[in-house]
Amino acid sequence: MAKKPSLKSALAGRKVHEQKIQAKEAKEQRISDAQAAAEKRAKLKAKKTMPFEADDSILLVGEGNFSFTLGLLNQHVFIDKSNQILATSFDSETTCYEKYPDASAIVSAIRAHGVPVLFSVDATDLEATSEIKSRPGGWTRVVFNFPHLGTGEKDQARNVQLNQVMLAKFLRSVAPFLSKGPSRIPVVEPGHGKGKVKAKKVKEKDEDELEGVSDFEELGEGEEGDEAYAIPVEKASWKVQKGTVLVTLRDAVPYTLWDLPRLLTKPKPLPPLHMIPPSQRPPPNTTLPATQPQYRILRSFAFHPTLYPGYSHRRTIGFKEGLSASANEEIEDRGGGRTWEAEVVEESLNKKPTGTDEEEARERKERVEKRREELREEKDKKKSRRGNGYKDHRPKWSAPGQGDEGWQT
Repeated sequence: MAKKPSLKSALAGRKVHEQKIQAKEAKEQRISDAQAAAEKRAKLKAKKTMPFEADDSILLVGEGNFSFTLGLLNQHVFIDKSNQILATSFDSETTCYEKYPDASAIVSAIRAHGVPVLFSVDATDLEATSEIKSRPGGWTRVVFNFPHLGTGEKDQARNVQLNQVMLAKFLRSVAPFLSKGPSRIPVVEPGHGKGKVKAKKVKEKDEDELEGVSDFEELGEGEEGDEAYAIPVEKASWKVQKGTVLVTLRDAVPYTLWDLPRLLTKPKPLPPLHMIPPSQRPPPNTTLPATQPQYRILRSFAFHPTLYPGYSHRRTIGFKEGLSASANEEIEDRGGGRTWEAEVVEESLNKKPTGTDEEEARERKERVEKRREELREEKDKKKSRRGNGYKDHRPKWSAPGQGDEGWQT
């Protein structure tokens, strides 16, 4: 006759059975959560963000064959496009047409819209272009698509550094020419949301929460206790809104190594004037900020070429039939593109400016003299204490053979 299991073993078996059921349910829940997250990502990826409005004043820098500008004009309606849009290229007109055979026809089509096109415009020195400086009220959108020096540098670390410097110079150069006013996408402080709209805090590496949301739509309800990016429904005129920069890069190595979010939000301080070669110093009457400006990232979103019919990505070095990729293969086959939109933190523009060589030398000398005086005072205090019967109670060391060895007190 089989032995009847004890109560203890029966309870243990039941516990194991319950644990298996719980583990199975937990696994099913994880699978369900993963599927829901994947569906959400797919839905966000399918949405397309159009960052421009009919009343925007748009400055485009670093254009290649100008197909982005033409696609923008053909697809979207502007109030007065001839006075709202300015397209520029770093290349001279002759060089541009040599590098990009289709550029001449595209530029003619843009000018037929009444939109001005400028050549030989350096995005890192916008101060030098009067048409950019003279814009009343500044620019509400400054666009720099797929910037790259195109130097052919083989060392990746060196290449990354050179392009980071180029972007930093652009961010400094453009700051004075962005329009002033309230932000289009203001951050709502915790507890100040509408109803339950304390919404989600969008992190630098997860701004896709805003993908596909028009600049003037509400985000909807978020989870209780979280922060929010609230987007105003009512649209103000471009003249009273804060301008933003939109920089688009490929979403793949080595472009991700440029670390654009850090360049925007945590800029390195500029060296003092006495450390900058005279040939590289800004002119005395420049409108450039005295320090590298800091930006606040509003959002990032996938770049969709289909929003700009006829857009064809071109490399900085130019296009050669049969050798270069046609249309947008280079960005679509390599992770696509990502656009970062950011605005200047005004406080960063009001920092104390870097002084002249003489001022820097004088300040440095004053700091050294002050430190020397502090050291002299400390030395005098020590002498004074010893002269007043001060006894040094610090432990002393007796060398071997000189009495008791070791520390003495």
